[in-house]
Amino acid sequence: MRPHGLLKGVIMEPGSYEYTSKAQTIETWCEEKSGHSELDFGVRMRHGRLVVPRSGLYQVFSHIYFSEDTDPRKSNNTELEHKMYKFNILHEDSGEEELLQAGLTPCLQSQKWQPQEENAGSYAGAITHLQAGDEISVRVTYIHFLEGCKGEHYFGLHKIGS
Repeated sequence: MRPHGLLKGVIMEPGSYEYTSKAQTIETWCEEKSGHSELDFGVRMRHGRLVVPRSGLYQVFSHIYFSEDTDPRKSNNTELEHKMYKFNILHEDSGEEELLQAGLTPCLQSQKWQPQEENAGSYAGAITHLQAGDEISVRVTYIHFLEGCKGEHYFGLHKIGS
């Protein structure tokens, strides 16, 4: 049995995230609150992060969806970013390390930004070696443009080797 975890949906409660273009960690997933998350064989949640139970080779992945009301031109930065980080307090630097990034540049049409189907969603995934105790998180810019508890948002990992 190999460790795996999957969370779906983002809870976007008013005032829970700062209205800014600065990247913020998604801390509350819908499935975590509803008890329907798939956290098996030692994977658990801590502060919006998936905690790795055993060292080995893992596939990590995340998909987020920016709402059609997204208009990043309201800020100086027009790039939507979607990143995954790992953190482990036992590591030498005791800090976060960027695992991967999926950058989105919006498609501008006329005066109104209208995301095309392929531009509205962002998938990030990789295969990487993780240590027991590593905590994996998802960060996005313009977090307030995410649609809360949509099925298109998900975040997970599963062990594929030693």
